[in-house]
Amino acid sequence: GSNNMFAVHMGLVFLIVCISAVLFSISVLFEDNKTGYLATLFFIIFSFTYDPLDVLAFNTEWPAAFFSSLGAYFLLKYILIEKNNFLLFSGISFGLGFFSKQVILFHFLSALLFLYFVHKQNINQLIKSAMSLITGFLITAIFFVLYFALNNASNDFVFWFWEYHSKFYIPAMSIPERIESALRYLQMPDSFVRINFFLPVSFIIGVFVTIADLFSGKGGIRKGSLANLYFVMWGLFAYIGASYSGRYFGHYFILILPPFCILASMTVGILFS
Repeated sequence: GSNNMFAVHMGLVFLIVCISAVLFSISVLFEDNKTGYLATLFFIIFSFTYDPLDVLAFNTEWPAAFFSSLGAYFLLKYILIEKNNFLLFSGISFGLGFFSKQVILFHFLSALLFLYFVHKQNINQLIKSAMSLITGFLITAIFFVLYFALNNASNDFVFWFWEYHSKFYIPAMSIPERIESALRYLQMPDSFVRINFFLPVSFIIGVFVTIADLFSGKGGIRKGSLANLYFVMWGLFAYIGASYSGRYFGHYFILILPPFCILASMTVGILFS
């Protein structure tokens, strides 16, 4: 019904549970169930530890976080079972995330970059896998374009998708200003990452653990190490996307929670194993 905020809140709780389930599924692809439980627990906790009037509204970041996490799941499933169908599903998921919140494009770019590290020794396989991922993304894009076209709203779509961003949103700040803004946010005492300090601290530790693991591998890099590398890349690109606007709304940083929580669970598992 109209203005049924209880239904909206229950819908958000359900969506958070769905994201948690996806994070558990991602974590147990390469690790044991304990890591999956930790990732789920961290996500549930840290989605409720910052300005509830901001973060706990049904922001577009929530469905975007779900679809980007689903894209990550299919991407890593491809690492285990090298079937391009998984990459197609991954691309579709990232596409749905992109049309929920356009900064998911950064998450998609991290997935493409990750495929380069996976297949850099085999250019043909790299091209095939990248094309499968891009094709999935384009399928979603075509669906949305057709939807607006069939509803006689093509001009509105072009304005929202291209003109607004190219003429107003992006030129509002230079790239150096955006970088400076992202670094300044890390130092603000009331920032999302400072209040949830456990997440960036465990993430940074996870970065060093991942690097050490990658360089210590004998006889090739194990798939679990590659997965951890993706979590690092996903987290870094997610932070770039969240801070890209140069504004400091807390709900922008919902999108860093999935990769940060997963890597935090890996870090805790390693430190206390």
